Amino acid sequence: MCMFKGKQWVWSCLLTMLIITFTGFGTPVQSQAKYPSKAIDIIIPMSPGGATDIVARLTASHLSKKWGVPVNALNKSGGNSVPAVTELYNSPPNGYTVLTDIQPCSSMMELATKNLPFNVMDRTFIAMVTRGGMVFIVPSNSPYKRIEDVIAEAKKDPDNFTWSSLGGFGGTDIVIRQLFKATGIDISRTKPVLCKGGSDVATLTAGGNVKLGACTPIAAAGVAKAGHVRILGITAEKTPEFPDVRTMAELGYPTVNSAFWVGFSGPPKVPSHIVDIWNKTLKEVLKDPEYNSRLTKVGYNLFYLNPPEMKKYIMNEAEEGKELYSLTKK
Repeated sequence: MCMFKGKQWVWSCLLTMLIITFTGFGTPVQSQAKYPSKAIDIIIPMSPGGATDIVARLTASHLSKKWGVPVNALNKSGGNSVPAVTELYNSPPNGYTVLTDIQPCSSMMELATKNLPFNVMDRTFIAMVTRGGMVFIVPSNSPYKRIEDVIAEAKKDPDNFTWSSLGGFGGTDIVIRQLFKATGIDISRTKPVLCKGGSDVATLTAGGNVKLGACTPIAAAGVAKAGHVRILGITAEKTPEFPDVRTMAELGYPTVNSAFWVGFSGPPKVPSHIVDIWNKTLKEVLKDPEYNSRLTKVGYNLFYLNPPEMKKYIMNEAEEGKELYSLTKK
């Protein structure tokens, strides 16, 4: 407080108050300028046309309508997602470059690629928005009518038991490893068959090239409806695509629960107020009936997790992946 008399002290006090006002309080106001005020880029670490791409583009379209700015969906596939994530980490932490986060570029990334040029968990987790179960499929002419039939065969003759693998640790590989662990099957004696993607899993299984396949419901839909494969169960939640297929929990295997999911992350150190804006808007988008309808058509269900919840989910998934991977090495 100014306790001195005289014009000199009065002017000195006024000057001090002005300095405090414009320097002490001006910076925070500037740091929280209107967001978003320009175009946003959403990196998609997958090729166009797949379920992840569809969800990312659908979300981008709805965000653009909400915010009144362009939200660009940019495909950056290849390299086990390392180039896409590296580009994210090299971007300014201002909320204008965001990653479409999925298993291969987060929870399973350190298992698939060694000596990464970044720390996977350093990213700014924004939110998880969707999740969908994986379906177990067998050729329609196989003798396996139930998942128990598959388990019995794999235990009886593991050396000749074949299953679909994408060569890494995405949902396809994880759910089969979960099944083998839960039922005491020695995975190290079985034979994984390398597939290029979910549609390839469905095709190879339909052709009898693998005894057990696992893929997304949308990948299995065509061959299942044509009668070329039989669906024995689905992980996580049911899907409108196959409403009569029982979940693995219902079949007595609650730990066989891995699912494919989509979320969004930013580079390290994105300001919390920007993360809050994303979450507020994403919650509004998830309530849109048209958005929800489009998701179910590609085998996803609404599944919202806030930043701390998303980070915990991914960390738990990564730990389980490491354990399942160690079983393969035995």
